[in-house]
Amino acid sequence: DPQYWEGQTENFRGVEQGMRANVGIAMERLNHTQGLHSFQEMYGCELRGDGSIGGFSQYAYNGEDFLSFDKDQMRYIATPTPAQVSVDRWDSEESIAQRDKAYLEEECIEWLQKYMQYGAESLLRRVPPGTMVSRR
Repeated sequence: DPQYWEGQTENFRGVEQGMRANVGIAMERLNHTQGLHSFQEMYGCELRGDGSIGGFSQYAYNGEDFLSFDKDQMRYIATPTPAQVSVDRWDSEESIAQRDKAYLEEECIEWLQKYMQYGAESLLRRVPPGTMVSRR
C-alpha cells in the first residue's frame, strides 16, 4: 500500500496532539504541576482460529496503569482514583466506547489481516541460511 506511511504519519501527528492533551489532563488530576510525565496507550486485536475476535485498549500514566476499555461491557475502568473522572466522562459519551469498540473489531482486524498477509509473503521469500559442516 503506497500511501501507508503517509497515512500513518498523518494519523500519528493527530495522535501526538491528543496525547499531549492527555498528559496535561492526567497531570492536573494527579496534582503534578511540573516535571516530565508520560501518557501511554496500548491496544491490540486478536483474530482467533475459530473466526472469533478479541481486543483490548489500556492507558498508563508515568508507566502505571491509568484506565482500560472493556469492549464487551462497553465501559472504561479506572485504575487509580483520579482516573475515575476520565472514566465517568468517557462512559457518559456512548459514542467514545462505540468508536473504540468499532476500531478494535473492524479496522484493527483489517490491518492485522494485512500485516499477516505481508508477513506470510516475506516468509515465503526467505532464503534459508547457508550451512557448512567441517571436521574441525
